[in-house]
Amino acid sequence: MQVDARHRFENYVTGSANRLAVAAARAVAEQPGLTYNPLFVYSSSGLGKTHLMGAIGNLVQQRDAKLGVEYVSIEDFVEQLHAAIAANEAERFKQRYGRVDVLLLDDVQFLTGRRETQAELLRLLNALQGTGRQVVMTSDRPPAEIPDVDERLITRLSGGLIVDIGAPDYETRLAILRARCDERGIRFQSGVVEELATLEFGNIRELNGALNKLIATQTLGGSMVQPQDVRAMFAHVKPRSSGGGRAAPPKPLPGADFQSFVSDIATAVAEHVDPWKIKVAEAVAYWGGEGYRTATLERLQQTGGPHTDFEGALRQFSAAIEKLRDLEARATAIDANLGANEVFRDPERVADAETLLGRALAGATPPPGPSAEFARGEFEVGISNQLAVRAADAVIEEPGKRYNPLFVHGPSGVGKTHLINAVGNEIINVSGGAAVVACVSAQ
Repeated sequence: MQVDARHRFENYVTGSANRLAVAAARAVAEQPGLTYNPLFVYSSSGLGKTHLMGAIGNLVQQRDAKLGVEYVSIEDFVEQLHAAIAANEAERFKQRYGRVDVLLLDDVQFLTGRRETQAELLRLLNALQGTGRQVVMTSDRPPAEIPDVDERLITRLSGGLIVDIGAPDYETRLAILRARCDERGIRFQSGVVEELATLEFGNIRELNGALNKLIATQTLGGSMVQPQDVRAMFAHVKPRSSGGGRAAPPKPLPGADFQSFVSDIATAVAEHVDPWKIKVAEAVAYWGGEGYRTATLERLQQTGGPHTDFEGALRQFSAAIEKLRDLEARATAIDANLGANEVFRDPERVADAETLLGRALAGATPPPGPSAEFARGEFEVGISNQLAVRAADAVIEEPGKRYNPLFVHGPSGVGKTHLINAVGNEIINVSGGAAVVACVSAQ
């Protein structure tokens, strides 16, 4: 799923309650995989977590369109995992997410009790972080407060930066309201927006809903809303001086009216959009959801016309994907790690995929090496790990001769991964780059 293009840092109002989260998010977007990995943002509902996550994804793609960004909620992640298992395509599911450059996971609190999903997510996080990919997660509570979650996963979630977003203060609420009015070209009498900002709504969604009510009242009523009208319209919401309160949630539209509204919109769209554009748009949405690049179809949307052979273009695109799937299956049979290569997700790079398979058949693709971010000099040595470190240093000095095999064990989060990667990096350094070191997970 792609991030909402409307979610940008430019229209995200920063205040005292979210300043740290915004700074961390921007740092991650500018250097994905290098700072705060994973980044874990939590807050109550409606305070801007999803907007901030979308801003990260949009800025990443703006800076480098080649980077793959995937936004998915935990609920959707669970459904996709179960569907893949039911279709006997669990390996394809792993490969799809294994090639993502920036993974945005929303509503992580719903991991509670889902052991199978937790195990798969832990494996995925290890794979992504081990290859320098960025992970960003949101939740309504910090990792340690999510019940019934594997301790190893909690450790992994807590291993980067954890930041929270609080309720906006008066200045932030006022800035949000003014920004929304500017976006929509709405003008109120002096003091109206300021009066609305004094009311402490439970979250930003309720604040936006209140602004919508003011706009509707002024637009449909035919007269300008006055500052004294605001307090009367929202008498159920206490002002700041009264200790703060929450607005009652707006009443939902009756089901029948809502369905009628959706039907009218669909009918209007169908009357004004060419059928071929709808088919191409559906293909873009489908193949994009499957993890494939759809630049070819997107260009067709922009440059095509009623006389374009769009059916032929769609068949050609599908044939290219089938070719990629065949090449990917053959390459994966030789080396499972090749399934994460991005050439197998781009229908415009079939030739590159064939070249990669040829190299694999010729034995020219060694397993992945150790992660460069784990340096031996940055590994902290203490009483609890000094024996393991001495053994590792001995292996570095004489690989294959001392302590072979060397087996390091310990609870989650104590540095096993760092140490084993550091051993590999030092062996490469000592050999002047001549040594070939593979670093793979048992999974």
